[in-house]
Amino acid sequence: MPRHRIAPTIRFWRTGAIAVVMAALGGARIASAAPMESRTSRYGVTQTAERIEASARRHGLAVFASVVRADAPGADASAGEVLVLVLESSSGGTPVLMQGDGRDLCSEVPLRLELRRREDGASEVRFPAAAQGVSPEAADEFAADVAGLSGLVAEALDDT
Repeated sequence: MPRHRIAPTIRFWRTGAIAVVMAALGGARIASAAPMESRTSRYGVTQTAERIEASARRHGLAVFASVVRADAPGADASAGEVLVLVLESSSGGTPVLMQGDGRDLCSEVPLRLELRRREDGASEVRFPAAAQGVSPEAADEFAADVAGLSGLVAEALDDT
């Protein structure tokens, strides 16, 4: 008798509940399948975060949460802490995607930016390159915001 593989459960929220976002950031594994973009900022983490917040406001987004967490499990221990900025969508709330169940649960917060200090005093900014695995109907609500992250970060780090 052939076995049928059941597609993993996908849950999508546009939420204003900090508890849901915090659970997605810390309680479950952050989805690692989503490609991440990375930019180097000549500024330290604090100044980079301030510049990103100002750029986000110019793009109609707000900072939903700012959380300092230890670097991801399995990362180099010298990497230290990561400042995670979660942006609020221009349409309200912030998108959260959770996929799977139990031990297979992983989460994605597509409007998050991770800032970490580099040894030279500059900082690295990482953010999801695109929303992965979200239904087109749900993705339409925030696709422009996610697609705009790269430009938002570039604007924040521009010296002109």
